[in-house]
Amino acid sequence: MDHLFVDKDTLVAFDVDNTMFNTQRLGDAAYRAVGLAILGREIPMLTHPITGTDDEQFGKHGLTGIWEYKLNEVFAAGKTLTWQGREVSTVDEIDLESLAGEIPLASHQIITQNGVNGYVSRILQLEQLAVLETQAQLGIITANGKVIQEKLLRDFGYFGNGINEELAVYGERPEGKVESIKELLELYYKKFDIIPKTFVYIGDSPQDIADVQEASKDSRTNHYGVGVLTGSANAKELRDSNPDLILDSLADPEEIARLISELKRWKLEK
Repeated sequence: MDHLFVDKDTLVAFDVDNTMFNTQRLGDAAYRAVGLAILGREIPMLTHPITGTDDEQFGKHGLTGIWEYKLNEVFAAGKTLTWQGREVSTVDEIDLESLAGEIPLASHQIITQNGVNGYVSRILQLEQLAVLETQAQLGIITANGKVIQEKLLRDFGYFGNGINEELAVYGERPEGKVESIKELLELYYKKFDIIPKTFVYIGDSPQDIADVQEASKDSRTNHYGVGVLTGSANAKELRDSNPDLILDSLADPEEIARLISELKRWKLEK
């Protein structure tokens, strides 16, 4: 295939959870474990903590937001939790950021003890990544912690087989991924001594798209937000966030490269 991108001219970055990997079962196990250890009750991520019904909203809030959402479900049912040795009945009484910081550690412990089978599976295959690697520099931006994401990326063989380990930004921030995007572009500049003309971020949530749009302001780099329907957001929710492109999956990397190339030309002509 002809190069649609120019090497060292375009940077494509991926979200990790539910974009590169399906980590829902690992997340569920981690929230359960942290909830039981710290709050005295298992707090499942995938289901309602009281009724046990499926909960499709879990993936739309970030680590801290998931805790807020799930704990409010507990308190709305009239239940209490234990926080630092005392009984609590509202979210305001709990340090959500502290709880969020426990999730990467618990996730790491779970897969270290049990392995990844049954907890994590690939969405983006190495052979698909290899095609995209010929078209652009590849990096990651993830709101999850470095300790777990780095282990998954290394264990699954992505570092050195597509993803540049030096182009990786980890961790949840109050402002979302806006500053993480800027940090990644800085890492790119330090590595190649040039500012990329094009930055493409591929993620599964409307917030991913909003963060790309916000980060593009006053930037010399053209930013493009690409939504992929591999997470909890549906097509309408992604569409409402006004992405530059929506993909059903990442199964056809040559098609992805072609679509992004056409998108770039369309924007220039417009």
